[in-house]
Amino acid sequence: MELDDKELAKKVKQGDRHSFDVLVSRYKRRLYSKIYRMTRSHHITDELLQETFLKLYTNIHQYKEEYHFYPWLHRIAVNLTINYLKREKKRRKDRSLEAEMEEHYMQPVKHNNPFNPEATFQRTERDGKILAAMQKLTPIYRATLVLRVFDGLSYKEIADTLNCNIGTVMSRLNRARSQLKDLLKEYIQI
Repeated sequence: MELDDKELAKKVKQGDRHSFDVLVSRYKRRLYSKIYRMTRSHHITDELLQETFLKLYTNIHQYKEEYHFYPWLHRIAVNLTINYLKREKKRRKDRSLEAEMEEHYMQPVKHNNPFNPEATFQRTERDGKILAAMQKLTPIYRATLVLRVFDGLSYKEIADTLNCNIGTVMSRLNRARSQLKDLLKEYIQI
């Protein structure tokens, strides 16, 4: 019989390493996907995922069993990612856009159509511009947008994850969309 998250967390609190391994196996792919959408780097995502599970293990005593486990773990991952992005933004302020594009966004396009190289080029160019524009958003706006658009979370789920109220989520989404629209105005026709 498979144990639920709350039972596993309780066992981890008691020092059961196997229960911790089960939780890691259960959520590593899901969290990887969420972190990667915000960082766009496999290497950084690996590090942040490892840091998330380390923080889970060292702070499991803070988990309250009357709440669902995954939102608590999800909040750890998102907060670590936002903090990382804030630090990186400060560190990279002086870097040129071209250097960032080369480092983070020029990844091979999947599902290329070898019979239509122009469409493949246009799709690659469009995706690069969107990703570059998203990277210019503040980390909290980017995280809010990723959680809503890519992860499909409700306003309440985002509010719970980011530890804010629903009005703040709506405001951040509105600002993020407005900033993206401004950043992409030369590229998209509205």
